[in-house]
Amino acid sequence: MGDFKKELKEKVKHFWYELKRWVKIKNADIQKWGHEKLTIMFVPHSEKRVLTIHISNFAMLFILLTVAVIVITSIAAVSGKKSADQKLVRLERENQIKQEYIDTFINNVNLLKNRFASFRMDVSRIFSYVASQPIDNQIEYPTKEDESTNSSSSIENTIFAKPSEIDDLYRLRKELEIYKIQMQKFAEFIEKSKDFVNSVPSIWPVKDGGGHITSTFGYRRDPLLNIPKFHSGVDIAYWPGMPVVATADGVVVSAGWQGGYGKVIKIQHKYGFMSVYGHLMSIYVSEGQRVKKGQVIGAIGMSGRATGYHLHYEVRIGTEVVNPMPYLSIRLF
Repeated sequence: MGDFKKELKEKVKHFWYELKRWVKIKNADIQKWGHEKLTIMFVPHSEKRVLTIHISNFAMLFILLTVAVIVITSIAAVSGKKSADQKLVRLERENQIKQEYIDTFINNVNLLKNRFASFRMDVSRIFSYVASQPIDNQIEYPTKEDESTNSSSSIENTIFAKPSEIDDLYRLRKELEIYKIQMQKFAEFIEKSKDFVNSVPSIWPVKDGGGHITSTFGYRRDPLLNIPKFHSGVDIAYWPGMPVVATADGVVVSAGWQGGYGKVIKIQHKYGFMSVYGHLMSIYVSEGQRVKKGQVIGAIGMSGRATGYHLHYEVRIGTEVVNPMPYLSIRLF
């Protein structure tokens, strides 16, 4: 085992000695080659002296490497400039397209502002009936940030300034949000109002607005007795058998014969209102039945104390008869 280590050590030592010797020889060869002189002669065509330049291989190698670096750097610089020019052209085109988009955006915002101005006036007037406070008081508008006194910041703010149209859109969006809330309130108001309007006599009692008034509410000369007498409703003359409609939602409290009214229908509505339909030819509803506004309940006739085909129509509030004329065409919804 000891002999093996000794032999291995001798081999490594010999290898190292040979390696250093080889490196030394190669270094001497390189040094010899590098210091060898090259002669460059410039021979003029005239009688002038010949120019002779002596230069070593090391100097020539340095010059060649320097020229190679300069050439490669120049090629890279030219290529980079060309790429930068192409990128600049592309960016200018993109900027032009974006500017066109911005101009279109600004025009559309201005158009929207003009249309929204008239819309604002209309809805503000409507919402004033149901809003708890003016709509403008419920809108938080954007505030401008404090301007910096630093010149560089001012330049940056100029370059990256937010278009004023953005604030305009923000304002419109906030207003629309408030209008949406108020519209919901207004819809609730309409729904509640519909119940009131549908429960109050407010339409013409003959289907499709047919007929015409031949006798109004108040004192008149009785057509049979020929003496002044109070007339508690209005008479609407029309063809016999034409449909009569309920003027409001309600419950039929009477449907049948009643003295001078002949065949008569009485409908009780909410809020103390009652409507009366007299001198009918036919009755299509029964006592206790619920009817809807506009529903056909009977047909025009001349039953009872009548001189011709017509509908006698009354409106009562509580036990008092009132002039039906204001209730004949209340078209709210």
